Amino acid sequence: MEQTLFQEKNVWIYQIPLLTGEPRADAWDIDKPLMTGVLKVLQTNDDCRVALYEPKETENVLFAECPIDVDAERPLTVFMQYCVDSSRYFVLRVVEPTSKRSAFVGIGFPERSSAFNFRAALEDFARYKQRLLLVASAPKKESKDLSLPQGATIHVQLGRKTQVSTQPKENKPPVDLSTIKFAPPPAYNPTAASAMSRLIRYLEGMSSRERIQVGVRCRPAFEHELTAQLRFVPALEFEKTMVHIVPQHSRQFSQRSFAFDYVWPENTTQEQVYEDAIASLVEKAVDGRSVTVLAYGQTGTGKTYTMGFLDATCTAELGVIPRVFEHLFRILDEKCSRIKMSFVQIYMECVHDLLVPPQSPRVDLPVRQDIDRSGFYVEGLEVYDVALLDDARGLVHLAMLNRTLAATSRNATSSRSHTLLTIYILDQENERQISKFCLVDLAGSERTVGGLLVPQATVATIADRELLKTRMNESKFINSSLSALGNVISSMASNNSKPSCSYRDSKLTKLLKGCIGERALTLVIATIDGAVGNLGETLSTLKFAARCRQVQAMKRSDCANHPSMRKTRSIATQTIESGNERELQLAQLYQKKEMELHVKYGLYHVYSKIHLDDISRATLQIAADS
Repeated sequence: MEQTLFQEKNVWIYQIPLLTGEPRADAWDIDKPLMTGVLKVLQTNDDCRVALYEPKETENVLFAECPIDVDAERPLTVFMQYCVDSSRYFVLRVVEPTSKRSAFVGIGFPERSSAFNFRAALEDFARYKQRLLLVASAPKKESKDLSLPQGATIHVQLGRKTQVSTQPKENKPPVDLSTIKFAPPPAYNPTAASAMSRLIRYLEGMSSRERIQVGVRCRPAFEHELTAQLRFVPALEFEKTMVHIVPQHSRQFSQRSFAFDYVWPENTTQEQVYEDAIASLVEKAVDGRSVTVLAYGQTGTGKTYTMGFLDATCTAELGVIPRVFEHLFRILDEKCSRIKMSFVQIYMECVHDLLVPPQSPRVDLPVRQDIDRSGFYVEGLEVYDVALLDDARGLVHLAMLNRTLAATSRNATSSRSHTLLTIYILDQENERQISKFCLVDLAGSERTVGGLLVPQATVATIADRELLKTRMNESKFINSSLSALGNVISSMASNNSKPSCSYRDSKLTKLLKGCIGERALTLVIATIDGAVGNLGETLSTLKFAARCRQVQAMKRSDCANHPSMRKTRSIATQTIESGNERELQLAQLYQKKEMELHVKYGLYHVYSKIHLDDISRATLQIAADS
C-alpha cells in the first residue's frame, strides 16, 4: 500500500556542479532553476522514495526518483544532504531505474516551513527503518517446549469432597483495647511537613530556572489589514501559557498547541511585557548574572517595536531598551557601580559599529576568537562610558540613525540587519566587570519569492532591478544566519556533549556564543502575526521558540568552573584577575597543593596564583623543569 508522507507543489529543481565537499546553495545559480516541479515523499510498505514530477497540461510526468534505502551502513545523508548555508535547499541522489546509474540534483523550497516538513518526513522514516533493523537484529529467545513427551499421561481427580470439621469453635474473649499500650505519635517535624511544598515549588521553578525562558507576543492587526479586501482572519487562540493554532479557514495546517513561559496576546502593553519577564532579569544582572534578551520572528511582527528601537510617541510605548536603562540607573544610583555600552549591527555578514558619526564610511570590523577559545569578540569596537540616562538615550538614538533600514511589502521600516546592544556593568572601585546585559534584535525571516521583498509600486514605476537584487541578497544573508542560529539551538536542545553544529557558520552565532543558554540567563521574545495568511511563518516561529525552551542553561555552580569565565592573565605576574570568592578559595587550595609538589620534587619556583583549570598546566611545568 502506497501512502504520501509529504507533498509540495512548487519546488525548484537545480542542476548542480560536482560535489567536492559539503553542499552550499550559494554555489548554484539559484535564480535560474532547471524547472519548477512537484515533489512527493512516498512510502510503500518498508520502502520510501522521493519523486520529482514535471508539471504538464494534463498530468504530472515523473522526472526523477531518489530511493531512500536506509540501513545500518547507509544513513539518511547518503541519499539526501543538507546545504550548510541554507535550511531551504537540499541535494538528492537520484537513480535511473533501468541502468541504476545515479546523479545528484539540487532542490529548493520557497518557504522554510515546507523545507522543515520535508526534512522531518525523511528523518521520521529513517528512524522507523532503524527501529525495524534493531528489532530484526535482536537475538531471539528460545521458546520452551511445554508439550507432553510421547507416552506420558495426566491423572485428574474430579469431584473430590473436602472434610468438614464437626467440632465446635472456641469462643475467645473480646480484647480489651485499654490494656494495649500504643507507641506515642511522632513529634511535629517542620522539615518533613514542608517537604511536599518545597518539592512542588522546586518542580514549578526547575523548568524555568535551568533553561531558556521563552515568551510569545502577537501583534494586533493594522488598520489596512482590517479592510474588506484583506480580511484579517485570526488563526490563533491564546491562554495564560499556551498558544493554539486553530486554522478554521485553511486546510494546509492542522490544529496544534504550544506551551511557553509567557504568552502576550494582541492587547498586551509594553509595560506588561517588561514587568512580566525583564524587570527581574535586570535585578539579577546587577547582582552578577549575565543576561541576554533576544527578539525573533517574521518581518513586520513587532520585534523592533518591542525592543524599543523605534521612537515612542508616549511613555506607554517605550520598549525594552529604554526601560532597561531607566531601571539600571535607578538601581545603580544606590550601588558603587557604573556601566559601559557598545552597539553593533551585522549586515550581510559585515560587522559595523553603530556608535560612529552619521554619514561616516562603514568599516567591516573583524571578529576574533578569545585566547581561551571560549567565545568571540569584535576587534576595534568602541566601548563608551555611560554616566547619565540622557547619555544612554543619545547613544541609542545615534545607533538608530546608522542602522540599515529599508521598505518592504510587509514593513515600511524593515530592519535589514541584526543588532547587538551590550551593556557592561562594572565595579566602580576596581573596574572589574560584574556582568553584561545583551539586547539582540534579529532581522525578520522572510520569503524571497517574486516581489515579496520590494513594494510592487516601486518596481513598476522606477524599474529598479538593483534595488530588488539588493533586497534579495539581504534576505539571503538574513535567512542564512537565522538558519545557522536555528542549527545551534537545535544542537543545544539535544543535550549532546559534542554539538553537531559549529558557531563558526555565521558571525551572528559567533557573537552569541556564551550569551544564549550556556552561562547567561536568556529570554527569547518570539513575535508572531495572528493572520491566517501568515500561518506558515507563524508556525515556523513557534517551532523555533519551542526548541529554545528545551535548551538547558548551565548551573551557576558550573559557571565559575567554565573556561570562558576566566579573566585576563598577566604574563608578567602569572596571576588571575577574578572576583569570584569560591574560585579564589579553590585557587588557594590548588596553590597549596602546587607548593607541596614543588617541595617534594625540589623545585622552588612558585606561581603567585593558579587558576582552577590550570592544575594540569602546573603539572606539565613541573615535569618540564625536572
